Amino acid sequence: MLDSENIVILESDVCKAFQSLSKSCRRSSTPEYDDVEPTISTEQINVLTSLLIKMRTALLPSLRQRMADLLVFLDASHFPKDPQTNLRAALEITSQLADILEQIRTAVRAVTLAGLEGFEYQDHFHGIAKRHRTDPVLERVDDIRYSLSVVYERHAESIQGWKCPLEEKGANKFDERSVAEETTITFELIDEVIQLLTKSDFGNMQDNWQLTVTCQYDKCLADLIKHTIIQSDQARNPATTDLSDIHAPTIELEPARSYCNLTLLRSALPFVKLGRLFFNKLLVTPISRPPFTIKDIISSVELDHLKNKTYLFSCHMVLFTERLVGLSDSNRSHNDLSSLKNNFEDTLKFFNGSIELLNRHLVPLSTDKLALPRSTTIFNHHSSLLIDQFRLAAQNFSITLERFRNE
Repeated sequence: MLDSENIVILESDVCKAFQSLSKSCRRSSTPEYDDVEPTISTEQINVLTSLLIKMRTALLPSLRQRMADLLVFLDASHFPKDPQTNLRAALEITSQLADILEQIRTAVRAVTLAGLEGFEYQDHFHGIAKRHRTDPVLERVDDIRYSLSVVYERHAESIQGWKCPLEEKGANKFDERSVAEETTITFELIDEVIQLLTKSDFGNMQDNWQLTVTCQYDKCLADLIKHTIIQSDQARNPATTDLSDIHAPTIELEPARSYCNLTLLRSALPFVKLGRLFFNKLLVTPISRPPFTIKDIISSVELDHLKNKTYLFSCHMVLFTERLVGLSDSNRSHNDLSSLKNNFEDTLKFFNGSIELLNRHLVPLSTDKLALPRSTTIFNHHSSLLIDQFRLAAQNFSITLERFRNE
């Protein structure tokens, strides 16, 4: 058989393999449930743990490597030099990928069928098989499946069109760059799942806190600082205030009211800044890292409560600063100040709730555990000054707010 005929057959086989892989990735891994109430044993937990560890240490890294190999063999500058050899290599890789994906599908099915959400109150000893750990993993594996289906379709298109002139490739909507871009997205998702399965409960919680700080808290703090500067500039020299700034007041306020607004803004700054430092105590920063971690024996529900409480503290701090900034941009009323007070009190409530849960669930990181008084926890020991300063700042703001509410 001529080489050209071999190449045509190989092209067809490889394209079919990619199309089959793409179709299999779009097939749901979610099994059908029966009505039997789920039960779970230590042996089952050990099996699930082994499957998840295998996914982390072998299956996902192998999937990533095989996908990287495809980029090499099917690269537009390399492939035409020896298409037959490269097609044979690609066909072998697709066979390996099919096996890897089937093993991942088996693991996902086992974890899903276990019904781990039914044991979220009692999964203290389940390790990485806790519902709190497996839920985000299953979500990301679904994302990987979808991303892979797109990549395999792109590879099939590239093989079908590798001999076409450039103008025909454009007509076929094949974009060589899209293969690498889609593969990069897949790599990022694979790396994320590996990290989810590698990090401790505390490490995963820190990722959530960092996301909260980056996407929420830092923005509201920056907005408050900027607005306070604008208000201060206007108070010193109203005539030169740049009213084109989106944060500048759109209504000319009488001096007494302007003084009130600026006083509230300045009084709130320590409160909001210290709240940000609270998150620094929990995160790794360029100058520090927490000397504590989350205890090993903890349930998914307890982890959810801790995550939600700290998240709600940040959310309510954002609402508080938004309302405070909005007050100084309008003709406020007594009701506005009452609403601000409610936002402030909610923020303080969720801060205190966060402290309570952190004190309950954090333990010293070092094996040489620090001898603490019976009434002292590891978080209080390392953060007592910050907590006291935050509550003092809250008290000072509350006094300032009440003074203006009573005027």
